[in-house]
Amino acid sequence: MSYFLRLAKGYTLIELLIVSGIMVVILAVGALGLLNYRANQDLRLVTQLIASTLRDARSNATTGEDGLSWGVRFVGGVRGTATMYSTNGTGYSASATTTLKSDLEFRDPATGERKDIVFDRLTGYPSSGAAVILKIGVVGNDDASTTITTYA
Repeated sequence: MSYFLRLAKGYTLIELLIVSGIMVVILAVGALGLLNYRANQDLRLVTQLIASTLRDARSNATTGEDGLSWGVRFVGGVRGTATMYSTNGTGYSASATTTLKSDLEFRDPATGERKDIVFDRLTGYPSSGAAVILKIGVVGNDDASTTITTYA
C-alpha cells in the first residue's frame, strides 16, 4: 500500500515546458530592448561626431586655415558619409571622413543625394545663406532619429 502513496519527486514535462516558454519570452524582450538601446547609443555618438566635424570645419574656415574655404559633404543613405574638406573653389581635399554604422542612415540628404555645407571665411556661417538641416535615423525605426540644424 505504501507503494501507491509514495510522493513523486521532480517536475512534470508540462511544468518544464511552461517555465521554458516564459524564459524564452523574457529573453526575447530583453534582447530587443538591448538592440534598441545600442542603436540609440550609436545614433547619439554619430550625432556628436558630426557636430564636432561641423565645428572643426567652421573653426578652420574662420581662422583661415591654409587660406582655403572649409566645408562638410554629406552623402545620404545607409552607411552614409560625412567628409570634412578644404577647397580653393575648383577642387577639394578631404581631411576627415565619418561613416555611419550599418544600423544608421542619413534621411536628409536622401539615399544617393549629397549635401554640402561650406562655411564663410569671415562670418563662419554657411555660405548658402539658408539653414541646413541634416536628419539621421536608425534603419527600420522611424521614431529613432535626430536632426542637426546649421543656421545661417
